[in-house]
Amino acid sequence: MISGGGLIGSDPAENWKRSADGIYRLTRRAEQLGVTILLEADRTCTVTNNPQQLQMISEIGSPRLSGMIDTNAVYHAKEDFAECVRLLGDNLRHLHFIDINQQAGCLVPGTGILPMADYLKILGQSGYQGYLVPELWGTRYQDCAEEAMAQGLAFCQNAL
Repeated sequence: MISGGGLIGSDPAENWKRSADGIYRLTRRAEQLGVTILLEADRTCTVTNNPQQLQMISEIGSPRLSGMIDTNAVYHAKEDFAECVRLLGDNLRHLHFIDINQQAGCLVPGTGILPMADYLKILGQSGYQGYLVPELWGTRYQDCAEEAMAQGLAFCQNAL
């Protein structure tokens, strides 16, 4: 889940309060249903980076709200991947493990410019036990989805 955003020129503090209220309501419902919501930082939303993500998780204070990392978002926010993993710690439950290049995002790991093998080592050293998902959306892989998934899996296996 992303945090949403405000209107152009609106007060960031008010946007934060509105997002927090919505996330709070969703997590209370998640508690009733026994499901966990994962909050994602995105530069176009109220929660733009991983420190803010951790702040929102802490403010909401629900055992049914955890965090996730998107390698594309980390790159564009100019964050350090290892620091993001460290910051989220036990709150890190899911990871969009995607590569990028100068023209596109959401590429098969190992086909772009990100140090994906280093990211795998960092995750291993941290003891990460959550999901690792190649978020391959868009039309680039629509006719070769199985091949793209196999390529991503092979990259991860070879990088370890």
